[in-house]
Amino acid sequence: MFVHGVGVNGDLGRGVVPRLADAHRCVVPDLPWGSHSLPLRADADLSLPGMARIVADFVAALELDDVTLVANDTGGAVAQALVGRHPQRLPTACGWVTSKPIEEAIMRSYTDPVRMNRSVRRDLTRLLRAVDTRYTYEAAEALRGFDKPALVLWAQDDKIFPREHEHVGAAGARWA
Repeated sequence: MFVHGVGVNGDLGRGVVPRLADAHRCVVPDLPWGSHSLPLRADADLSLPGMARIVADFVAALELDDVTLVANDTGGAVAQALVGRHPQRLPTACGWVTSKPIEEAIMRSYTDPVRMNRSVRRDLTRLLRAVDTRYTYEAAEALRGFDKPALVLWAQDDKIFPREHEHVGAAGARWA
């Protein structure tokens, strides 16, 4: 299952999913992180734990077991929060960052919802205001009990998450 970051949608996996689809069932939702077409309830919890709960509820609704998460950007934090609380269904989490221009149609799929729908803008604003590093630290602490294999991929020239942020995770995950 692909867990994208804030301001994009499931189209982010368009280059990877076709390569995996022959051998794996790929679930690519448009999560409500700012490029979604259906707004959430106005009182939806968009903190990191709330976002993790949204993904957990999605996984449960589809009755998915032995889920492999492929996460990007904020989706990586959501994946960490998720596996710390629901390790029984989720064997690993990975991430990637794009290094080439995004096609215009894809970029519109990311940006049109927030530009054209006031309720989606409200959701994104609430999500960004709910960002709090305490949730990241809580997620990292919860990962201490996660004992399944994990590989985190780190882009060589990532401008948002520089290489000096790399380290060995609490559960012994290898960061590459």
